[in-house]
Amino acid sequence: MINLELTEDNSLIDSMFDSLKVEKPENAVFAVVKCDKTPVGIAAFYYSDTVHIKGVGILEEFRSKGYGDFTTRVLLSRLADYGKEIIVDYVSDYFYKFGFNKKGGVMSVFPDKLIFPSKCKE
Repeated sequence: MINLELTEDNSLIDSMFDSLKVEKPENAVFAVVKCDKTPVGIAAFYYSDTVHIKGVGILEEFRSKGYGDFTTRVLLSRLADYGKEIIVDYVSDYFYKFGFNKKGGVMSVFPDKLIFPSKCKE
């Protein structure tokens, strides 16, 4: 079973970012994606007057299996519930299929414009 759960376990968070070889974002909320209780990836976000996705990372040995897409879809669905503009703090063509538009160096969408294409992996 695959699930995405919030975590404050700093040891787990630090371990995930060390394995991904990327810097852990400051002042973020973290959610770990697990497959059969095994951590396979992590998402970082924060919210204020808007909701910001700082990043989604999947451990190398679990890539190309749909975990990143699963994580992104679940995260977007949950963040849309806040009713605030969702901003991805970087530009990636991947987000266009969800209805995001490029705005300078970020991507953004309002919850009512969010699209969930039926195909998970492209």
